Amino acid sequence: MPHSLDTNLLRTLTAVADTNNFGRAATQLGITQSAVTLRIQKLEHLVKRALVHRSRTGVALTEDGRVLIQYARRILELNDEAIEHVTTKNSRESIAMGVIEEFERFYLEEFLTEFHNSHPRVRIDVVVDYSRNLKKLIDDDKICVAIMKGGVAGDQAIPLYSDRLVWVASQNSVFAAKSRAIPLVVSPEPCINRTVMMKALDAAQLPWRVASSCPTLSGVVAAVKAGLGVSAIDLRSIQPSMRVLTALDGFPPLPASHVGILRRPGRSDRLLDWVVDEIKSFVARKDAHALPSYLQSVAKCLDVDMAVAQGS
Repeated sequence: MPHSLDTNLLRTLTAVADTNNFGRAATQLGITQSAVTLRIQKLEHLVKRALVHRSRTGVALTEDGRVLIQYARRILELNDEAIEHVTTKNSRESIAMGVIEEFERFYLEEFLTEFHNSHPRVRIDVVVDYSRNLKKLIDDDKICVAIMKGGVAGDQAIPLYSDRLVWVASQNSVFAAKSRAIPLVVSPEPCINRTVMMKALDAAQLPWRVASSCPTLSGVVAAVKAGLGVSAIDLRSIQPSMRVLTALDGFPPLPASHVGILRRPGRSDRLLDWVVDEIKSFVARKDAHALPSYLQSVAKCLDVDMAVAQGS
């Protein structure tokens, strides 16, 4: 059965190799010079090879010593890495965070990159889901902070940013709101946008039908672009190949989309305070209201159409 190499002996050999002197190696290791000598002798006895030889200029490794030192450094590196990982694993801080897909699409990657660069030892577990599902995860103590539509969180939410909710269709589609049942592209319950658009159409006494359903915003956008129907999405989610439907097209106005931060209640949590402040600071720096040029044009057209509709 092969012998095991004691890491203390290997560490002593590397100290001798690095200093070329038993006395300096002893100082580096915090032991006596005689202890260094005994460890080297024990290691030589273990491998049955002479590992060092003394000269007038100091201590040097033998050929066998130069071979062993390469393995020694690798073994010690793995040993120290394993100890560091195991002993610090439980001390690393972690946080469970939930976000709506709109935030995930436009902010999450950059936020996580910045946060990790600033706080590499904090682990973040992220859930992407509907606002109502995130609220339940908060209530059930499954996550400690969520970025969600403010209507779900109520007065407890910390305001983060707002966006306009608008009706959209594909660029080449023609939908006359009052001529037939409006084909809707929706996400399933408990999607807030689904509820909002159906209530708005019902209040305006406009008939509708579900033409397509997809659980993700990406899927809704794809279905709209393919011409399957009409949907209501945040302004910043609009693609160049879409067009906005307004009161001039017979569609009712929609409420603004307010996004906020909901944190786990009832606890003093330094890490949670820290993360919430980081999110607020990040969104403020990114300027949540800044839009690409084509969306700025869309926003201006919406303002004009709204003014025309209100004046008619």
